Amino acid sequence: MKNKKLIITIVIFSLLVFFVLIAIFFVKNKTIKMIEHGCLIVTGYSWCEAKQKCLKIWEEGCGITNQPASLDNIPQDKETCEMRGGEWGPIGIFPEEECNLPTSDSGKTCSNQDECEGACLADLSQKEEDKIIKQKEVIERKGKCTSWLINVGCGAHVNNGKIDGILCAD
Repeated sequence: MKNKKLIITIVIFSLLVFFVLIAIFFVKNKTIKMIEHGCLIVTGYSWCEAKQKCLKIWEEGCGITNQPASLDNIPQDKETCEMRGGEWGPIGIFPEEECNLPTSDSGKTCSNQDECEGACLADLSQKEEDKIIKQKEVIERKGKCTSWLINVGCGAHVNNGKIDGILCAD
């Protein structure tokens, strides 16, 4: 009985040490980025250089730029990027730092990608997602223009007033 308790204690301690080492590895290698400029990223906040505060970009735009955001005029350096209200750093899974600019049409109702500086995305219920993914149905829907020019993750992209799939981009 005494040996069994000792073995269980050693196993639990070993697992604890293992998970702590894994967490330290990910944080040091910036695989998990939790806090930036004092903003708790895991809760959806990000730093807005233009407003000098943490905010949820989909609720409050980071700032209106005097130049529409487009893939043709993305700043190639951190200083210019941040002067235009952008965020400089890795985007998605790519390690190279680049600029992501806020859009001036964030939240505008749209029916097609070409109506937005960024993307035209729709919010879907789980039931609607299942219809599109599992049953291959097309749903007629308007969307909203995104807050950022470059968008990563999975989303219901609206094209010609319809959603026919979920696109995932890294």
